[in-house]
Amino acid sequence: MQIHGAKMEPIQKISVLNKAAWKSDGFILNAPPSLLLPYFQSAIDYLKNRAPNKASKVLKCLEFILAMFRLRGKNDDSLNKTLSLNHGKIRELYDTLEDMIDEDYKLPPSRVKLEVTKNAEYAEKIPDLYYALLSCIAGGEDEIKITGVRDDVDEDEPVTIGHH
Repeated sequence: MQIHGAKMEPIQKISVLNKAAWKSDGFILNAPPSLLLPYFQSAIDYLKNRAPNKASKVLKCLEFILAMFRLRGKNDDSLNKTLSLNHGKIRELYDTLEDMIDEDYKLPPSRVKLEVTKNAEYAEKIPDLYYALLSCIAGGEDEIKITGVRDDVDEDEPVTIGHH
């Protein structure tokens, strides 16, 4: 995969990696972390500088970040430190997600189908994708179950994520 040398914007590369991450079960665990981590950090930066009219691109970043947390399954100390709440980028991600929730940032439907066990206090307030990411950051992956990946999502149609 020649993604580093491709003449594409980082968000376009993140979109390609996101699609690969959810289309192929083994992609994230088999791709070299040195390829993935720079785009993981770029995705966090994109979220920090998000624009209301770029919701489909923001969604792709969120989905890619969620996929990246599967790297914890490699049990690699260095990767786990990078994906830990103690890492500066992950703290930035956590704060950014909280800001997005507070401002009620609207996203199109996600390709990732989630089953989320939420604390009753948050059940109505936080959409599933945001909750799943916050849970992964905090180490609560056991509250999240990925039930499938949808191919029928119109990625350019902005709608509100329903609260389940």
